Amino acid sequence: MDKYLAALPKMQSGLESYAEKLKTRGAVKDVDSAIQEVGTGFAADVTPASVAFEKFMTCAIPDLDKKKDLQMVLQDLADTCKKDAVPFMTKVRTDCGALVTSFDKDEAKPAPAKTFKANTKKLVEEDNSRLLDAWAFCGKRSRKGKKQLDLEDFLLASSDYMEARGEVVQTAKEEAARITGQPLPKPKNQGAPGAAAE
Repeated sequence: MDKYLAALPKMQSGLESYAEKLKTRGAVKDVDSAIQEVGTGFAADVTPASVAFEKFMTCAIPDLDKKKDLQMVLQDLADTCKKDAVPFMTKVRTDCGALVTSFDKDEAKPAPAKTFKANTKKLVEEDNSRLLDAWAFCGKRSRKGKKQLDLEDFLLASSDYMEARGEVVQTAKEEAARITGQPLPKPKNQGAPGAAAE
């Protein structure tokens, strides 16, 4: 009974915590959308979008200069996001997100970084679809993982609640059988679907 009662407030606080974390989801999706939007304009030409996206890439992948080509960058992103998408993308959004969400889209003469020419030569493709797909994969995987982490407190409390509830029900049946002198009802047969009942 103590376990059952203790689980109820934990479920409530878990849901309240999850509701608070939901409020930040819009900002996360805004950054992920901006990565896609600005990335479509990534080109060898010095434009506001190209300069912003190249700065974003060097911020998000600090050892970008050590990657010899786009394929190596894509492989590194895939490996990182399969393993640790949540911490990686949380850091990328926090540290580098403003580079794609808050740049001056109408700037007449954007100032490229010294790395611009080398990085655009190495990374730019006709439609940048492979690079943008890699970022979309990382974003989606991290949002899904974050959702599970955000719900963890509630799910653990729910598990405790269900387990304790089962124990309360079993105790009540045992006590009823003891008081009435009746045998405990047999548990229902949980055979394979379609199997004949014994």
